Amino acid sequence: REDLYVRQQAPRPERRARKLRAPSYPYEQWLSIALSQLRIPHVAGKPIGNVHRAAIAFPAQRQLIDVQAHGDITTPALRPTGSSDLRRRQMQELGWAVNSMTLRE
Repeated sequence: REDLYVRQQAPRPERRARKLRAPSYPYEQWLSIALSQLRIPHVAGKPIGNVHRAAIAFPAQRQLIDVQAHGDITTPALRPTGSSDLRRRQMQELGWAVNSMTLRE
């Protein structure tokens, strides 16, 4: 009987719509809107070296803004975690000047 069997996979067009992609964060949009109002050319959510994602990048100057979210800062010392520091160093090794900021800034 057909009513006893349930489809295991979604139809092909639905699976294509659910492709994996890098998540976008609201702070990227906030920064992008502010920079757009100031008419500063930038790229929001730029992948760096196919490993990391920078919130805002200025490719012509090789500068980027790395936002440290709540998971990137220790409590109560408010110091960057090891993974955040490693991300900053790897982006610097790839030739980018990194400007880090926290969500509170």
